[in-house]
Amino acid sequence: MVTILINDTEDKFIARDKDEIVASLDFYFDNRVMHITKLEGEEFFFDGLCRSAMNYACNRYINECVYDIEDTAILSKLCELGFVQNNNKTISDIDNFFTLHKSCGKS
Repeated sequence: MVTILINDTEDKFIARDKDEIVASLDFYFDNRVMHITKLEGEEFFFDGLCRSAMNYACNRYINECVYDIEDTAILSKLCELGFVQNNNKTISDIDNFFTLHKSCGKS
């Protein structure tokens, strides 16, 4: 069974299958904005990692998220999942994003 956990000491979410890390997401907060800076591992887990991170931000009254990722393959996958649209790497209203994109992997 895979679990997604936050590592508070490193500002990182990890998807773990037993003892193996299968994917991870790095982030930081700046001026009430969550910046996601790295996403790596098995693409199957990207949707869950991104949703977990954005939910974490919302629970801290941060409602904006920027995908500060330059890797074109990762950006392409984020476009496919609906997190990046028309090369716009900013989700200015996370609450609204969750309202419009309710199901994982069906953005």
